[in-house]
Amino acid sequence: MEQISTQLAAQLYRIDCPASEDLGEYHLKMLSGEQAQGIRQHVSICPHCSWELAQLEAYLTDLAPEITFSNREKIHILVAKLIPRGLDASFSPAPFPAFALRGEADSEPLMYEVDDYQLNLEIQDDPMKPGHKSILGLLVGGGGSVFEAQLRQNGRSLQQTTIDDIGNFVFTGVQPGTYDLILSQHVTEIHVQAFQI
Repeated sequence: MEQISTQLAAQLYRIDCPASEDLGEYHLKMLSGEQAQGIRQHVSICPHCSWELAQLEAYLTDLAPEITFSNREKIHILVAKLIPRGLDASFSPAPFPAFALRGEADSEPLMYEVDDYQLNLEIQDDPMKPGHKSILGLLVGGGGSVFEAQLRQNGRSLQQTTIDDIGNFVFTGVQPGTYDLILSQHVTEIHVQAFQI
């Protein structure tokens, strides 16, 4: 019964919530009046969506000096949702990055999803820089588009890299702390907000 209950909870988790894309378009006032009204009503009673909107607003406010309003209308921003542990029974995780270092990871991988994309982040000790970490990432989905990955902290870009053909990327020499990750290509950005390493 407990296993069935866990699987059911995973399948029904936020089933009535609008997609992150719709919340983003609602925030940017890009929806029709009827669509906006439906999301407004939902947000007024859903703590998850109201929190997600507040996070998006804070994030875009922090990012505002770098993005003009005209660019904001052109870029499709998707905010990835962390899949909570214990509610991921219906999620089939992508394999670990192909080039992952041998050895133990510091913790279980962080798994995110948004639209057709799935993202795994694995945090490991950096063997070349004691006291620092490596972030191994794998982006799956989206039809093989080429993405750039950018690691940010406190609104500053720290490292950038290109995601390879099979979705792998890595950042090395990262100090423990809280970071944002932006995966971008032409008109789409996937944002992972405030993850801790």
